[in-house]
Amino acid sequence: MAMHSRRDLLRWAAALPLAPFAGRRRAPAHVVVVGAGIAGLGAARALADAGIQVTVIEARNRLGGRILTDRSLGFPIDLGAAWIHGIENNPVADLALKAKLPTFVTDYGSFAIYDSGKPLSNDVATEVDAAFAALWEDVLRAKEAAQTRDTLEPAFLAAVKNTGFEGARKRALEATIASAVETEAGANLSALGLAAFDEDVAFEGDDWLLPQGYAAIVDGLAQGITVRLNEPVKSIAYDDKGVAVTTGTSLIRADKVVVTIPLGVLKKGGVTFIPTLPEATRKAIQQLNMGILNKVAMIYDQRFWPEETHSFLQAKENRSEVIEFFNFDGVVGRPVLVALLGGKLGRELESIGPKAVQDLVTNELRAMFGTSVTTPKRFVGTRWLGDPWSRGSYSLVPPGATMEAYDALSVPVADRVYLAGEHTHRKHPSTVHGALLSGRRAAAQVLGKGDEEF
Repeated sequence: MAMHSRRDLLRWAAALPLAPFAGRRRAPAHVVVVGAGIAGLGAARALADAGIQVTVIEARNRLGGRILTDRSLGFPIDLGAAWIHGIENNPVADLALKAKLPTFVTDYGSFAIYDSGKPLSNDVATEVDAAFAALWEDVLRAKEAAQTRDTLEPAFLAAVKNTGFEGARKRALEATIASAVETEAGANLSALGLAAFDEDVAFEGDDWLLPQGYAAIVDGLAQGITVRLNEPVKSIAYDDKGVAVTTGTSLIRADKVVVTIPLGVLKKGGVTFIPTLPEATRKAIQQLNMGILNKVAMIYDQRFWPEETHSFLQAKENRSEVIEFFNFDGVVGRPVLVALLGGKLGRELESIGPKAVQDLVTNELRAMFGTSVTTPKRFVGTRWLGDPWSRGSYSLVPPGATMEAYDALSVPVADRVYLAGEHTHRKHPSTVHGALLSGRRAAAQVLGKGDEEF
């Protein structure tokens, strides 16, 4: 810890993330929540249910944050978060069940890899699956001797080399890595830290998609809560008397504030904290990075891909050029594909125009299905990196950082400022359930309750 001046109460309060004041805490009368994503709404819901006055401030003109249920194609489809990952004991799955929302189970076993326009034979696909499982264990063993600065790439390259695969088998194995690691993380292997590999905790059970979209869950959480849209927060001041949140049009005073601003915006200094956040908090913000995962949803006159296949991709010589496609025919009842472009490819998508995006995905599909591929009737895509209110898709641990950064971001600041969001949850980062749990944890901290269950 750096030395702090005891003459300046504000500096002192900012530098020491204080634990709750046992024995002399009283419930706050008014709490401001910055951000109406699922972390913010989860916190607001818990606080409102405890009888606290809550005001939610949101920069966008809509609820949800990086949950974005789009209807421009004529039906709901999630362009941001889409899956409920693991439904057993998952609080998001509980909300879906409580709301009696329709669900669709994704069968990850129904996955096809194409090479030179043809799907892998069953024998080769089985070989590749077995090799990938063994490769994963090889990387976990390499992790045991990893330094914080090490990247994932050398460990994966060595593991691929150990398989002895060449040609189509090697390309298919590399494509599987692209799908399971790079697209999942929104970053290429060289941007991911080996020491933090496979550190998150997954819920068991199926993965669900929501045919009505995630917006149904978001809207349910927001029911009866005051949300002020189109109000970007400029600054957050805090001292021993309370907090003052300044937007472009107003000044809101309250006892405490829950801040669910995405990591990418925090890294850009999008909001000024007065006094500055503690050194440990600032360091954690700078240590973690944001992954990029963009989507392109396309509707066609008719389906030209296998009806029973849930997802597919074309193997490439260059793993970073792999695009994964998900078949949403069974989800929305229409011939719809959703393309996922992560990492380097996701970044590149943001610098090209709509026509080039359409050509990119259409050419990729033609490499698999030939002349049967038509251009989509309509399509819609995302550009999360360029979005000023997200600056990326979700957090990741790069070389040089550790999972402890998530812990640092979960610590209350001066018993006034509470950070929440997927980037503050060590067990479940980069997920909707992690964001929701972090919001509930922040509410528990505000109320002086134990936060271990979150």
